[in-house]
Amino acid sequence: MKRYIGLALLLVLNLPVHSAHIASASMSYSCLGNEEYQFELVMYRDCFGAGAQFDQFIEIGVYNEGLFVDALEVPLTLFESVQVESYEDCNIDVNQYCLEKASYQFTLTLPISLNAYTVHYSRCCWSATIANIVDPTNTGITVLSEISPKAQEVCNTVAPFNMILSNPVCTGVPVEFTLPLFDSEGDSLVYTTCFPYKGGGTVGSNGQGDPTSCLGIIPDPALCPPTFEEIDILPPFTADNPFPTLDGFHIDNDLGTVQFTPTVQGRFLFGLCVEEYRNGEFLGSQTVNLSSWDLLTSSTKDVSNAVHWNIVSSTPDALILKSSLDNTYDTNVVLYNVEGMEISKSNLTINHGIIDISILPHGLYFVEIQNEKGRQTLKFVKSK
Repeated sequence: MKRYIGLALLLVLNLPVHSAHIASASMSYSCLGNEEYQFELVMYRDCFGAGAQFDQFIEIGVYNEGLFVDALEVPLTLFESVQVESYEDCNIDVNQYCLEKASYQFTLTLPISLNAYTVHYSRCCWSATIANIVDPTNTGITVLSEISPKAQEVCNTVAPFNMILSNPVCTGVPVEFTLPLFDSEGDSLVYTTCFPYKGGGTVGSNGQGDPTSCLGIIPDPALCPPTFEEIDILPPFTADNPFPTLDGFHIDNDLGTVQFTPTVQGRFLFGLCVEEYRNGEFLGSQTVNLSSWDLLTSSTKDVSNAVHWNIVSSTPDALILKSSLDNTYDTNVVLYNVEGMEISKSNLTINHGIIDISILPHGLYFVEIQNEKGRQTLKFVKSK
């Protein structure tokens, strides 16, 4: 069983909003006894993004072996601002970031069953700045918990993940965080990397079509069970290597650590799945975390959240860049491959430019753009 992540958005003027600002989220539950369970869905959003606010109410669906059981409306329980954190050799200017957290809590009665229960929530869509998934602004996500027959039998609890999701990190600076090896019940935990499931789409975002359809921005959980279809990741990235690093993404299940050294600025998505064992017997697995990390080149003091440059055209021979600003700035443009190696460097003194990519092999590349207004990273795929 796997628990995946999503984000909720506000409905404005009774018209659903296409958000494109999901940061990350997770779901946990506690067994209260007598077949009752307390759930918490925790979600994070980039409050400097252009998307909508958190929903005041969300719709949760409950399924048993693919059969609909119940749907319930859950109000926003808790809302707070989150302080991003610096760490060794990575001095983060907190004024450049705005992160908010919402909690939705609810209780369910789930009679003992020979089949697994699935409790889920789906919503559109991911932030446009996420660099390692296909078409993020049109890709929704499903957050879910599965309670297996064994978990029901032993009245199992899946504790919330305590690490702050979506905290920025710095390129070229080693990152290490600690994972618990045991949960509050003494069950041993084993971690792997993974990616979330899709959920919904963009239907209804512009007033056309039914937003509660299974491809809508707020799928009706009574009609739309979890898809169990993983988000499409851009090659050559994988769940085990979700973004450019110096020497890979490492999980040590003996020490309970995750280590990596990012090499390219940008926002990337990755997930951690955990298998749970009690007295050596497999109890189940959950996705405890799914995060998008803003990878900085040094300190955030020279990083702007405003997006001014865009790729307006891409051919096998040339990349055409244009800024939305009328003013001209001395702008440095650096091209990187997916390993984070510098491919080329150029300078622009006007608000548009052409980058020669004719000699590059086909594949995914990143364009880092820096001037006095800030720094940003774009991605493109060189076709054959």
